[in-house]
Amino acid sequence: MASTVCADLLLFTKDNDWAALQGPITVNKAEEAITQLKIKKPKAIILNSHGGDISGAVQLAKYIHDNSMNTWVPQNAVCASGCALIFLAGKERLCEGDIYLHQFMPTQEHKDKKISLDKAFVNVQKTIGEIVILLNEIDAPDFVLERILTQEQLYRLTDADLTKLNTIARFEGIPE
Repeated sequence: MASTVCADLLLFTKDNDWAALQGPITVNKAEEAITQLKIKKPKAIILNSHGGDISGAVQLAKYIHDNSMNTWVPQNAVCASGCALIFLAGKERLCEGDIYLHQFMPTQEHKDKKISLDKAFVNVQKTIGEIVILLNEIDAPDFVLERILTQEQLYRLTDADLTKLNTIARFEGIPE
């Protein structure tokens, strides 16, 4: 993919028709990426990320959905955790690689923080609510939320699962 680096999280083709998201997703990187997406206006995004911060992933997914972008996970690529939400937000979707779902977890920076139980419950419920609202907005199949809520460990979507999520069999004009 002939590209130029435009944000910590994204690469763009010279004609800006495609963007590639690689690496960990954070809220700050998601905000920077959205700024670049608004400027470059690609039609599609290639995904290869193990996820990261759920709030950043939800922001990116909303932008992709609201702007009718297409999403693609190529062969040998991984789209895990929050990245899966971004994939599902695509107008046209194709996964030829692997998608993994699991329950959301606190970010690394929050793992050692001590907070009261009531604040923890509020935060968990708020985050689940954001995920449910997003999945409803993008009309994701019910099994996606079921996997997110029940899988403590990474759950690799099966070929049958992907058949339900893929909306096309092939993208035209994919960058090399």
